[in-house]
Amino acid sequence: MIDKALPEVRAQDRALIQQGSDYIDRLRNQGADRAFVHSMRGAAVSEETALAQRNHFIVTTLNEARQLEADGQHDAALVKFGEAVHPEMDRTSPWHVDADGRPRVWMPASVGAAVHGVEESRAIPSADEMAAAAARMQAAYKYVFGGPK
Repeated sequence: MIDKALPEVRAQDRALIQQGSDYIDRLRNQGADRAFVHSMRGAAVSEETALAQRNHFIVTTLNEARQLEADGQHDAALVKFGEAVHPEMDRTSPWHVDADGRPRVWMPASVGAAVHGVEESRAIPSADEMAAAAARMQAAYKYVFGGPK
């Protein structure tokens, strides 16, 4: 999705953004307590709280990326940006949100989670979902970096 949303950004920069997104999928970020970084929620967490947590994470992490960029740490800013936009990408997945965009309940590590990974790779967001996610990602990129470089 990064390549499709940000085609005007240099390939090496998109690769660093992907690294940041991949970091969010590491084991340390897999659990009900971190479900919001995947646009999901823990079983004991309301949809409203999960959305607030997700949005807070995105804004906070984008601000961290923006500060890194202002400090001249462009590569670190790109990685941090990738972390920030990960929930935006996950919110296009029917494994993460329902048809109305409400966060689904996090599944613990299990066979179900393994199936999730395989099935998610086959899930294709609608053109409208992709366009909306791309627009959010482009706006976030402009906020952090001021535009393509």
